[in-house]
Amino acid sequence: MFFLAKYPHFRFSASDGKGGVAAADVTVNLCNCSGHGECLFDLLADGYELKQTFRIVQCNCSTGWEGDHCESDYDGCQDNPCTEGTNCTDVSPSEHIASGKAFNCSECPPGTEESEGICLLINECDPAKPRHTCEHMCVDQIDGYRCVCRDGYRLMDNKKNCTDIDECIEHTSGCEQKCENSVGSFQCSCYDGYRLNTDNASCVIGRSPLTYIAWYNQVGQL
Repeated sequence: MFFLAKYPHFRFSASDGKGGVAAADVTVNLCNCSGHGECLFDLLADGYELKQTFRIVQCNCSTGWEGDHCESDYDGCQDNPCTEGTNCTDVSPSEHIASGKAFNCSECPPGTEESEGICLLINECDPAKPRHTCEHMCVDQIDGYRCVCRDGYRLMDNKKNCTDIDECIEHTSGCEQKCENSVGSFQCSCYDGYRLNTDNASCVIGRSPLTYIAWYNQVGQL
């Protein structure tokens, strides 16, 4: 082998020992696809020219491989193919071939749904498109929703229905003397000789103003 100009040059020569010499120039096309592709002998790798006699050709990489010599596992997540808010997982070349997909995407997190390439929070409490099972009121949350009850009611064990609170039996009314329960509410009252105070819970001695007026009118007629 000897060099002509800047290019490697290969030449084989043979002599018959009687002064006769024959020579032949040889062009070498080197291919190295790492066992993960096929050689494209008609296409030279970057930096090589047809006039060279030693040159490297390009590779056509098999599914799941990339690089000049098909030496690298193709990263299916490199272009961020999954919906925003989800996770991308690269797969092996064998999985890529079997499934036809270079990656797997996780589902949108709980409480969200895919819309135009992103995971958007689901508002289950939206009155225009309700998705809840609450009997009274719905409170939207990042991971779903929760049900709440109106005043005077308590959330049941199923976390969606409401039941009346009997403030009188549970002694939570604050009534000083008498308590009468009603659906979703209650009312305080007083024994004879007392009247309800302005706080609507405690009692003070004396008739209510209306009772006193009625009693006074009766006495005045005697």
